[in-house]
Amino acid sequence: MDGKIFYNLIGGKEMLLSGKTYKATSEFFIDYSIQCADSNIMDVKIAISKAQNAMEELQSMSVENRKQILMKFIKLISSDEEFEKHITLMSGIPISSSRNQAQELVSFFKDQIDELFVNYEVKNNNIYSRFDPQSIFTPKQGIVYVPLPLLAVRAIGMILPISILLGMPIIVKSNKIIVSFLFKIADILKQLGYPAAGFNIIDFNQMNENASSLNNALINASDVVWTFGDDNSIGYEKTNNQSTGDDVVLKDLFYGKTIINHPYHNHTAIVCNGGDIERSIDIIVESCISFPFECSLKSLYIVEECYEEVKQKLIEKFFNLAEKTGNPLYEGNQIGFCDRDTKESVKNRIIDLEKMGLINILVGVKYDQEQENVSFKNHKMNPLLLETNDELVDILTASPAVGILTIMKCTDINDGIEKINKVLDKKRIGVTFLGKDLKETLPEEVMLKANAIHLKVNVKTVKPDLTCHDGRFYFLLLTELKRILRSE
Repeated sequence: MDGKIFYNLIGGKEMLLSGKTYKATSEFFIDYSIQCADSNIMDVKIAISKAQNAMEELQSMSVENRKQILMKFIKLISSDEEFEKHITLMSGIPISSSRNQAQELVSFFKDQIDELFVNYEVKNNNIYSRFDPQSIFTPKQGIVYVPLPLLAVRAIGMILPISILLGMPIIVKSNKIIVSFLFKIADILKQLGYPAAGFNIIDFNQMNENASSLNNALINASDVVWTFGDDNSIGYEKTNNQSTGDDVVLKDLFYGKTIINHPYHNHTAIVCNGGDIERSIDIIVESCISFPFECSLKSLYIVEECYEEVKQKLIEKFFNLAEKTGNPLYEGNQIGFCDRDTKESVKNRIIDLEKMGLINILVGVKYDQEQENVSFKNHKMNPLLLETNDELVDILTASPAVGILTIMKCTDINDGIEKINKVLDKKRIGVTFLGKDLKETLPEEVMLKANAIHLKVNVKTVKPDLTCHDGRFYFLLLTELKRILRSE
């Protein structure tokens, strides 16, 4: 293998050659690792410069061109046995121990891109009508900085298709386990005509004295920072938080960035008074109907000062959306429900919930089994939007299959945080703040408190009237991606 193809390793040579990086299991893997280490070495400034220079080239490519590169990439890795072999070897542990894990990772990587993105327009074309392109406010261009978790195949499976289709160059902070796998991806993309500087790989020792400044430089140069909840170098500091059992709280607030943090499977939001209510409603609805379903928005706390206005606008939005889409439940991707649900399981769930307390179903879908069609009105079957009390939140968000958006009233932001805190002992919940610029409305100690009651959660200001963290922008990027696909 020609070492020269590894054109975009940035730093990390000393780690690869330290003798502690890999427990090599074959001559192939030893050779591959050494060639990674011997590739072109650059520093963070050059990485940023390369990514910045790549933006114009990527944006000048047509969407169809970028889309074709992605589709060819999927075809190649789906038919290349060496690709699976490579992932098996990359962990540096005996093949017999890693084979199943490697096959699982390869399978996810292929499925995530192939099924979730490329074929989405074919399989679910009728769902496109749900999305309003005018409501999307994700970056149309810019640099994506990605500090990868330890096993990052799943992470790359999420990030790569989006960044390619949007034409946004990536700077990936790798680690010693995943770096050669990333080079394999970079080489394939380069062969397919994707600009080399569009996929940059960086690896530096987190324990170095200058690690924090390197991360800060990358964050400051980036428009999107995509983390996966286990990188302590981009705004976290160790604490001994006895009240939550967590040892991580926010150290620095990087305002003005799109921050994506995606380890959570249950989400809630607090709607603050002020700001653009219509925009907040768009975010809420898109977060509910985007996939993967398991990570969609489950509950909503609304400050009482704007409760009735937000409630009424949500009813209108959900009703119009449901009426326009009209997907029977059995087709899957039903608004509010995942494909594991059946009509009977939904019916039983609603009966159980009604026994537990008063539920006001604001918008729902009524399924007519005989006529095989759906109607949308207030009723007691298959709810999409319901009004309840915070005592039921734990039950309603207990399972990813519970596809109902519940809305509740809170007196103020602090009250909402306290109510959310009650269920955090039992599950990992991400919180999105919507409404007025919280830098003005929330004192820093409240921001830190809101962060401390989560597990490694960033609280970031993304727009002047929006503070957001967690997977919300993952969904909005997906929405933007689907808008691009359907426009071609």
